[in-house]
Amino acid sequence: MKSVPVTYLLWFFFGLHYIYLGKIGTQFLYWITAGGLGIWAFIDLFRIPGMVEAKNNEIYISVQRRN
Repeated sequence: MKSVPVTYLLWFFFGLHYIYLGKIGTQFLYWITAGGLGIWAFIDLFRIPGMVEAKNNEIYISVQRRN
């Protein structure tokens, strides 16, 4: 399961939160646009809890399908 505090730390210090959440293509776009010139980075400040919840739901469903 992914953690909201870890995601915020990666967002704040390294800008690696999309990689942590398994979105490599989005991470690449985030880097080449410098976080949407800061606008995208600011919006992510509020979106991170929902993104983590969605990823955790995805993980939960994949685990349930394996069992």
